[in-house]
Amino acid sequence: MQNSKTASTLIAEMLMLRTRYQGIFLLVEGPDDERFWKTRVKINAAAIIIAEGTRNIQGCMKAMDPRLSGSVCAIADTDFQNFTSENSFAGCTNVYFYDEGFLETFILNSIAFRKVLLTHSNNDQVREFINTNKPHTIYSKLRLMASVFGRLRILNTNNSWGLCFDKRFTPYRYIDESTWCLDENRLLTDFSAAAGCSIGTIQSACANIGRLGELRLVHGHDSLKILSMGLRRVLGSLQIGHEKLFNELSLAFESESFRHKKLITSLRDWAKNRPLI
Repeated sequence: MQNSKTASTLIAEMLMLRTRYQGIFLLVEGPDDERFWKTRVKINAAAIIIAEGTRNIQGCMKAMDPRLSGSVCAIADTDFQNFTSENSFAGCTNVYFYDEGFLETFILNSIAFRKVLLTHSNNDQVREFINTNKPHTIYSKLRLMASVFGRLRILNTNNSWGLCFDKRFTPYRYIDESTWCLDENRLLTDFSAAAGCSIGTIQSACANIGRLGELRLVHGHDSLKILSMGLRRVLGSLQIGHEKLFNELSLAFESESFRHKKLITSLRDWAKNRPLI
């Protein structure tokens, strides 16, 4: 996403809207978040503000104008803050996080995943996958592969290496579509060379970051890319990009799934008697 906003322009935008709107403002990271929430919250769609990134949410919530005090809350991805060396949200108030860390994994960890899988997968292929990959399920295999990339993302952040995961270290380059298997050795070899470290150093550092398959290590974008690859050959024959796949998962997400999400409880507690969820 190319940012055109800053924290100060976000505050100015809300103050301008305040002249004709006296309700709650919900600050979200990007267009995907807005599309997901605008049909699931009770506030007017105009009161959902797109921040254009985590940094803008951080800056806006730290420097909130007193005239907006108590009427603005934000929903953000955690960006692995439990594993990174610095808490980027320190000093922020009224910021709430997706239970699973990212919007995409928030949705995937619901009935929406099963519904999309049932719609687009091939029963025989799914049965063969399950029989040959025990004890893994499709969901656990997805999480396992994505968490390898998650660990490397955390190392990249903590060491300020600036390596690109959208293009250079994307799952598209390291997962074989014909088998839906990750070439972890090649990934670690390429990553260690780019980071200027030995493979052993990278492996040792990764081993100290969470347990493979742990949901907190799964990055939202990685998970959708990996799932889209699985649906093309191993699980079905659906040629779908990760952006369109997100839209389908979002549409398949049922409000009943909110009952199991801590985020919703936090938002309702913050809103009190005001209409929000």
